[in-house]
Amino acid sequence: MAEKAEDARRMIRMMVDRGQIETAAHCFVHWFQQRISLGLVDAFWTRFRVLASQKENCFPDAVAFLYESVEGYLQEGRQLDAQLDCQTNSAAVSSDVRGRQRPTAMMKKTIHALLLVDVPREWDEAIARYYAKAFQVFQQSNKTEDEDNTNNEEEAEEAKCRGCALDSERCSCQAIMESLHKTHYHLCEMGIFEAVCSQAILTITETLVKEHLEQECKGNFDLHRLEPLKQWMESSVFEWLKQIYENQLLSFFYKVFGQIRIGQMFHIIIDHPDSTPALEDLRQCLEHVNLRSMLIETTKTDMVNRLLHPGVETNDILTAYRSAIQALRILDPSGVIMEHVCQPIAAYVRTRGDTVKCILESFTKNDEFFQELLKEPKNEEEDWDHWEPDPVDVLDPQGNAESRKSSDLINSFINIYGNKEVFVETYEKLLSDRILDQLSFDTEHEIQSKEMLKRRFGEALLVKCDVMIHDVIQSKRLNNTVHEKMSQSKAELPFPTKVFILSDYFWPDLKEEKFEVPAELAQCQSKFMEFYRGIQQCRTLTWYSNLGVVEIELNIKDHIFEYKVSPLLAAIIMKFQDTERWSLQDLSKVLVLPMHSLKRKLSFWQSKGLLREVEKDVFVLCEDRPHKPSRGSLAYSEFDDAEDKEERKVEEFNMYWQYIKHMLTNLDSLPLTRITAILKMFTTNSDVTEDEIKKFLDGKVKDQQLVYIGGVYKLPPNVSTSTSTSTAASS
Repeated sequence: MAEKAEDARRMIRMMVDRGQIETAAHCFVHWFQQRISLGLVDAFWTRFRVLASQKENCFPDAVAFLYESVEGYLQEGRQLDAQLDCQTNSAAVSSDVRGRQRPTAMMKKTIHALLLVDVPREWDEAIARYYAKAFQVFQQSNKTEDEDNTNNEEEAEEAKCRGCALDSERCSCQAIMESLHKTHYHLCEMGIFEAVCSQAILTITETLVKEHLEQECKGNFDLHRLEPLKQWMESSVFEWLKQIYENQLLSFFYKVFGQIRIGQMFHIIIDHPDSTPALEDLRQCLEHVNLRSMLIETTKTDMVNRLLHPGVETNDILTAYRSAIQALRILDPSGVIMEHVCQPIAAYVRTRGDTVKCILESFTKNDEFFQELLKEPKNEEEDWDHWEPDPVDVLDPQGNAESRKSSDLINSFINIYGNKEVFVETYEKLLSDRILDQLSFDTEHEIQSKEMLKRRFGEALLVKCDVMIHDVIQSKRLNNTVHEKMSQSKAELPFPTKVFILSDYFWPDLKEEKFEVPAELAQCQSKFMEFYRGIQQCRTLTWYSNLGVVEIELNIKDHIFEYKVSPLLAAIIMKFQDTERWSLQDLSKVLVLPMHSLKRKLSFWQSKGLLREVEKDVFVLCEDRPHKPSRGSLAYSEFDDAEDKEERKVEEFNMYWQYIKHMLTNLDSLPLTRITAILKMFTTNSDVTEDEIKKFLDGKVKDQQLVYIGGVYKLPPNVSTSTSTSTAASS
């Protein structure tokens, strides 16, 4: 029987994984109905008769047995409810599907129909005895202070409690009231409270009221009895009924409120920490009603549908991931709900090539939030007085519970990859790019960021970063020394020059783009090298002329333009000093630079209005009415290494786009690994990586030129492939 049940559950999970949630729900309800009718009903009534023979008040134990028997099924039904709700909200479905009952509601109807179809006489008697005793206990606990003192004196004489009728030392009144609340909760969860108890409670109450009135009115004619008995009705009977139905209505209130807030969880997470009051309200609801599975499924589905696709920037996904960790820990300090919801986000961002870079940029920003996070982590000791076991729905029971419960966000980000080496390697490249972009000897912020990261990663892993920052500091000292030597020997440079001297072994691979350096710049390099060798014996310098910044002043027709550009851009515009008209081919030969790269660089000066293409691949200097930019303007993107490299990759991939379209036309669909392998066969650039290909393909998906379904790329059904011829200039 257990094997068949596991097979049924496995089949239903398989349907859910394939997106056939409605079919899975139908099969699950049918299977539950079979389980109820074949064994559970008979087992319950057998159990009830055994309990009835052993103890007088067997009703709460019988209800508890029934609830324990169906609790697991109801939990699974609620999960299917949540998944159906998510599917209904996120997809266009017909109105009859929207109005169809959810699995849990159908299961409750099944319990009601099959369980109560043939009720034995002992069942009604057990209910009557239970509620009569409960009413007696409630009435005793609800006595006024004067009545209570009188009863205490009488009880002291009788040595028995008037509520539970047990010895005062063994009074069980409190246990009976707690049992009452628990029994009502179980009945409401199974949807049979009204059918089982409602009429019985009213009948018992009417009987007890009648008995009390007969007792109080017996032979008393000289006093007014109506008003005192009416007060007794208000203080005892009405309060009794209020307490019974109040719990039921409160449970309904918490359930509806919780469902509404769970439907808004995505916006609540995004708005954190401003949404903290809403999270605290929801946490209180979860303490009263079991909406945990609905919370997990709904929130996880919303996060996946709204965040995990190519149209959302990595930084935005990581911001939502951070907010989700903080918000869900408010709801569940054990971290289990956070683990369920955030697992697909972590798995997705691992597939993005820029995730580590985005994380580290956030760590090293001048951001007060992250500066606070990068402080020394606190040692969160376990409070054994308030220790609680992990919930049963924990993803990995053998996993590190301390890591899951930790409030340290930095570790949560690091755990996306599981090791620190990936972060350190990316930080080395990030630090290199930042230093070479800024070209400033001011390293205060970089030192501060590095020292904070050392607390997390250790000093040994950041040795290369220490050397890089030390190179910048040493470069400042060497520049001052070289210029002092030049002043003493009365040597002069064509223009002021500062040089960054890097220890090649410790820096990430530096991009070298060779070109013919202008004579003035070459003279500066030669002169600096001469004095450098006089200071650093037996050492030489290898120049990366494409890296750096040149402050250039252009005087055109009495107009002065100042720019801060890369050495290559400066070399290009300086060629127009002597010759105002250049063809792309001639300028390429003079600068010893590929034409496709040169043309991209020329577009910068065209955008500034200083060059104009008068005919195809022929450029002239604009002297009449050049566009005058703001003083000191700088387009860092023109000489930013990472972006320049990315532009070249995009150009190369555009050449391969025809191959990709023909591949997908002939083979219908291909996974990323297969496309990567085929592309490498047609390209001479062996450095192309799978991450770069994925980024290119995701761009095509975003432009609706490709479709990504089930891990494979396909052409859209409404797009046909046509053969075209393109010409590419290459050197």
